[in-house]
Amino acid sequence: MSAVYFEATYERHIDPNTRLILSLILIIATVGLSLSFRERDLGDTSLDLQNGLKLVFWFGSLGFALLHIRTIISALRSPSGIALSILTLLALASATWSEKPLYTLACAIGFAAYLGVAALCLHKLTEAEFYKIMQSLLLAFVGLGLIGALIFPDLTWQPPSVEETQFRLQGFAANSNNFGRMAALLTLIGLGTFLRNRTMTISICLSISVGLVSLILSGSRTG
Repeated sequence: MSAVYFEATYERHIDPNTRLILSLILIIATVGLSLSFRERDLGDTSLDLQNGLKLVFWFGSLGFALLHIRTIISALRSPSGIALSILTLLALASATWSEKPLYTLACAIGFAAYLGVAALCLHKLTEAEFYKIMQSLLLAFVGLGLIGALIFPDLTWQPPSVEETQFRLQGFAANSNNFGRMAALLTLIGLGTFLRNRTMTISICLSISVGLVSLILSGSRTG
């Protein structure tokens, strides 16, 4: 989402109602859809309540973005917008050769929804608003996962698999790699804010420290 968002080179038209809806979408997408309180077998892609709610949210977000297609078309024509649009089309096409075509198609729809929401954020939210929302959400989610490591160890630590020898912190996310990805984003937002403002505030310090510690403990392969 960030690749499209940060190409903010033209005037934004701020609508309070749209801004509120976008803020709610960001909250649900960042925190709500990242929560996981169930264990699934490896390779299980069957539709359950949590996946069903996620799919409904993706369709709703995509529909909301398409209602503003004339507004976001300029963002989609930008270099990053074109690149992400191509990736979205590739994700949709990959369902034709996937071993789990419906699951792959559903994830591709989610990718398209996030692309539309990112482009819409570019027009409807200021950079300061976007940074503040994402930093607060990520700090809350990753911070609670780090605290949960001490209070609910059975729930927040991923046990070793066949090829691993140590426990990895997954917080309240679906797995440790997903948790590590969010911790990495939190760290980068904290570092970026510091490098831009050259001021170490409490929120920046917490973002960097909590994000970095959580990233290390997650053992993330992608972070």
